Amino acid sequence: MSMMGNLVSLPVARLETLLEDPSGVIPFLDEEERGADVRHIDLDKAWHALDFLLNGGADTVEGPLAVAVLGGQEIGEDIGYGPACWISAEQVAAVDAALARIPVSELRARFDGAAMDAAEIYPNIWEEEGEEGLDYILEYHADLVAFYREAAASGHAVLRFIN
Repeated sequence: MSMMGNLVSLPVARLETLLEDPSGVIPFLDEEERGADVRHIDLDKAWHALDFLLNGGADTVEGPLAVAVLGGQEIGEDIGYGPACWISAEQVAAVDAALARIPVSELRARFDGAAMDAAEIYPNIWEEEGEEGLDYILEYHADLVAFYREAAASGHAVLRFIN
C-alpha cells in the first residue's frame, strides 16, 4: 500500500470550525464534502523527498519550510498514517515566500539518491531512480509552489494529510 501526501487549502473560518469540532476533519477530507472554496493537491509519493530537498536533509529543521510538507499541528483522529495537521494562514504566507527564494537549481544540487535512501526517504527508490526520480520530485515541486502561492494570495490556511 502506498503512502500519498496531500495538502488542502481552506478559508480560515473553515479551519476554525474544524478546530472547534475536530470530528469534522475526516468528513472534510472527503473530496465531495470539501466544497468549491478549497483547493487540494496530491503530492503522490514525492512528499517525503520534497520535504528532504526543501529542508536540506532529513534532520528536524526550523523555519517556514519545515511545515511546507510535513509540519503543522495535529487535528482530529488518526486517518491511517496519523492525524491531519494544520498550518495557519500566516505560516502559509511564510512558506510561500520561502519557496519563492529557493531556485530549482538548488533542489537539483541537494538531490543525492544514496543519501535519501540511507535516510529512508519514502519510498526508498531514489538512488535507483536517479535523474528520473529527481524529475518526478520536481514536477510535484512546481505543483507545491503554485499551491502555496494561491493559498497565500487567498489568505487560506492549509491541512496536510497522508493517506
